[in-house]
This record gives sequence, structure tokens and C-alpha cells, in this order.
Amino acid sequence: MTLPETDKRLRPADRLYTALARHVDRRVLALVSSQKVLRVLFHLSARLGARRPEGLRVTKEPDGALHLRPAGVAEDAPLLLYIHGGGFTIGSPETHAALAGRLAQAAGMRALMPPYHLAPGERGVGFGAA
Repeated sequence: MTLPETDKRLRPADRLYTALARHVDRRVLALVSSQKVLRVLFHLSARLGARRPEGLRVTKEPDGALHLRPAGVAEDAPLLLYIHGGGFTIGSPETHAALAGRLAQAAGMRALMPPYHLAPGERGVGFGAA
């Protein structure tokens, strides 16, 4: 089996996580009918599988916004605005901080991750913005 060009640049641990996400998580999560259960599983998967870059400085605002500054990036570096996906039903700045931190690191920028409300009826589990 040959790897796509982008996978060849990943570390072995990142390749494993990517394979698990593609071949296990996606299939298992497709079987979950409860959005609340899906949100919990997504949160756990993000916590266990995604590592933030070494030296990433994270500051959390009272409203839940995260400010990320990778090691070696100046405090006044350009700002990357990262709004996480999740269809207004899952995810939060915390679940996507590793991804946003790696993007900011690669770009030599700081990142801002604002929170936003989940869709009506999707709140209450505590993993989305309040």
C-alpha cells in the first residue's frame, strides 16, 4: 500500500491516529444516533488522539475563547482566526486546539479560537460553548 504524499510527512504516531480516525472512528461514530453521545465520543477522541505542539501557550478567556501562541512565535505575530467545525452540534475550541496550534505553528502565527453556541437542543453536555 502506498501512502498519499501528505501522509509521508507525518510522524508514525500521527499516521496511526489518522488511520484510526479514517477506518475506526468514522465507522463507529456513524452508528451513534444520539447527538449527546456523539459529542462525548468526539470530545474523548480529540483529547486522547490529538497532541498540541510542544511549547504551545494557551490562554483561555472567560467566554471560552482560546488564544494560542506556538513556541518561537512573537506576541505581536499575525493572528490566525480559527473557527472549529462540527455543524453547530459537536466540538469546541478545546477539541480543535491541537489542530489550530499546529496550523499556527506551521504558519508562524498566533491563533484565536472563538467559542460559539451549539444549535438549540444540543447544549447541556458541556463540551461546546455555553
